[in-house]
Amino acid sequence: MPMLYPSTGLFPASTLYPGGTSEAPVTLPPLTPRVRGIRPEPSAKYLGNENVPRDIKRLRRSVYDTFRRFGQPILVKRMYTAEDVESGLAQRSPNMADAYGQTRAVDPLSWGTGFCSVQTAPGEWIAPDGTIVKAAVKPSSAHVPAPLYRGFDRGYLTYFIEPDAAEDFFKLAPTGALIKVQTATAQAPWWPDMNDNDMIVNVELDRSGNIVATHERYQAKQVNPVSIRGQDRRGRREYSGDVGNRWTVGQSFEMTLVPTTSPFQHVDTDR
Repeated sequence: MPMLYPSTGLFPASTLYPGGTSEAPVTLPPLTPRVRGIRPEPSAKYLGNENVPRDIKRLRRSVYDTFRRFGQPILVKRMYTAEDVESGLAQRSPNMADAYGQTRAVDPLSWGTGFCSVQTAPGEWIAPDGTIVKAAVKPSSAHVPAPLYRGFDRGYLTYFIEPDAAEDFFKLAPTGALIKVQTATAQAPWWPDMNDNDMIVNVELDRSGNIVATHERYQAKQVNPVSIRGQDRRGRREYSGDVGNRWTVGQSFEMTLVPTTSPFQHVDTDR
C-alpha cells in the first residue's frame, strides 16, 4: 500500500493510483506563513485595452479609488479550469487520476482543482519520491521542475467592499416550501475579471503596500459584471434589453467562506 508523504501530500509517481485508487492516509502539510513582504501585482494600473473610451477609463479609475478608500484590501486568485489547459496557460496536475478524472483533495500541485500552471517555479523541484525540494540547480536527472502556480493563478491585490453580515432570504422550493438561506453580497472593481470559485483572501498591508498577514478565505459565487446602462454617444447599445453595454465598471458576487479544513487553506499567497 503506497504511503502519502506528509511533508508535501504527494504520492510517488510510481505508486500513484496503481489500480485507479489508493487507501493511503490523508495528511495535510502544516500551514506556513509565506506572506510577509510579498507585494503581488496591483490591479489599479490596468484600465482596459486601447479601444476603451477615455471616459470609461476615468470612471474605472474613480471606482477603484473609491473602493481603495472605503474597502478592504483583498488578494484575488483565479482558479484554473480546463479552458486554461486548452489555451496553454495551465496543465493537468501530474497527480491526476485518469480513471476518475480528478486528483485527491490533498494534491499539493493543484489542491484539488486538478490543474497547475505551465510556468515552473525557479529553484523548486519534484523529487522521484514525490517531495518538493528547493535547490538552486537541478539535484538529479530524476527531478522535474515544480509548477509555479498550483490550482490558482497569480494573485492580484485589489480592494472590495464586503458586507458586515450575511442577509437572510427566503427561496421557494419546487415543493412549494419556503427555505431560509443566507447570502453575503460583495462589490468589487472591474478588474481583475472574476469568475465563480475564484479565491478571495482578506489581507493586511503595511505602509509600503506589502502583505503582512492573511485572514479569512472565501470563494466567489454568482459573479455578475456591472456595466453602464444606456447607449454610447452614437446611440448604439451593445446588448438588447436593459443589461447595459460592454464597458464593465464593477462586479458583484456572493461570498462563500472556505472551511478551515479545506485544502484551499494551503494555497500559496506569496505568488
